[in-house]
Amino acid sequence: MNTLVSLVNEWDEFNQQYPESEIDDFCRYFLMKEEKVLSPEECAKDFGNLLKLTSNLMFIFDVLFKKAMSNTNLPFPSAYFFLTRIKAKGQIRKTELIRDMRAEYSTGMEQITKLLKAKLIKEHSDSKDKRVRLLSITKAGSKLLDDCFPYMDKVGTLMFGNANPVNMKICITFLNNIISFSESIALDEKSKDFDLLFELHKK
Repeated sequence: MNTLVSLVNEWDEFNQQYPESEIDDFCRYFLMKEEKVLSPEECAKDFGNLLKLTSNLMFIFDVLFKKAMSNTNLPFPSAYFFLTRIKAKGQIRKTELIRDMRAEYSTGMEQITKLLKAKLIKEHSDSKDKRVRLLSITKAGSKLLDDCFPYMDKVGTLMFGNANPVNMKICITFLNNIISFSESIALDEKSKDFDLLFELHKK
């Protein structure tokens, strides 16, 4: 097959799978493609390494994030993510917010209650349907969130400040692709037995 035709076909396939991607995303994806077929043993080793690395990264972030947020007036560290999501949405249902936060329902409701008591968010009826209750951020919540942003920037600098910008772009593309596949499994099918999940989605 003509090289140009092959490249166009590759781009078309990539674009159909990731329609919101940019041309530079495709270039990084194309350069990262592994032509040789890995053995099951090699794949298992890579899976293990990726799980270990992402687990370590999450641990490092958790430590630095909690240290940074202790310098703010947040009622609990992850309130930063709750407030960020509420502000981005403008108004949001409790159940949708809890889902977006990847929290258990009881834990999410407890944290929402803390934010309401701290007057960082408010609850009100939907103008289109009075039966629906929505959450939105208050001026105090928005101000506190603004105070948190510099600390989040510092966390990012501590973790990734020495990273090569091109490598960061490659990592972002890779992780976005992984999440787009696995997120729905973790959220939408979490009630299914794990062995059944594996059989349904294994490659």
